[in-house]
Amino acid sequence: MTEPSSSSHLEGQALVDALKKQLEFYFSKKNLANDAYLTSHMNAQRYVPIDVIANFRKVKSLTEDRDLLVKVMRQCKNLACDEEGRMVRPTLKMERKTLLLRDIPQATSEEEVKSIFDEHCGKVVSIHSDVGDTWYVEFETEEECVNTAMYLVDKTFQGKPIRCRVKSENLLRGFFFHQGPPKEALNSPGYRGPINEGFYNVPVGYTPFPSYPVPFNEPLQNHEYIAPQPQ
Repeated sequence: MTEPSSSSHLEGQALVDALKKQLEFYFSKKNLANDAYLTSHMNAQRYVPIDVIANFRKVKSLTEDRDLLVKVMRQCKNLACDEEGRMVRPTLKMERKTLLLRDIPQATSEEEVKSIFDEHCGKVVSIHSDVGDTWYVEFETEEECVNTAMYLVDKTFQGKPIRCRVKSENLLRGFFFHQGPPKEALNSPGYRGPINEGFYNVPVGYTPFPSYPVPFNEPLQNHEYIAPQPQ
């Protein structure tokens, strides 16, 4: 799909707004969780060279002025640049809303597990069992989750102390090694190859990245980075 020609002719505040929207999308929680190409360029402190971002096709279609790019990056709510203007990283706080319950047999019914959470606990959004007699319980907010964990410290279930902890959230669960996906992944049903969509043309609920990242040895211009539809 051909990009709207107007994107290369934006000026002033319109250009800044469009660039800001695109940058904030790249470093959003949803995108970082799936964008293996971007996260593969992060160092231990989650910094990415700004030159990498500057070479994204969507960014280049808006501007090739690096000074402007850095200036707009410093205005983005979910980005932080280093003092030299060479690196940028996300500044996102992950809410910990999931409580892990240990040593509760998988055969236990969901209703029995729900009975653990009385009126003193937070509102349970979802609950399900996993391997190793572990149950995952999600709450509406991190505060509710943490308060519930503290409340259950001296409580029991089926005559045994309740073992629980708040689950740590991994922002970069979509991280892959630099060499790309294993060869067998490229032939799997989940691999969809390069994405070709328009500049602001993302259907509701559409996931813009494949289950496996496209091979890193392909030209960058084959990889589309798509901002969400403006409201």
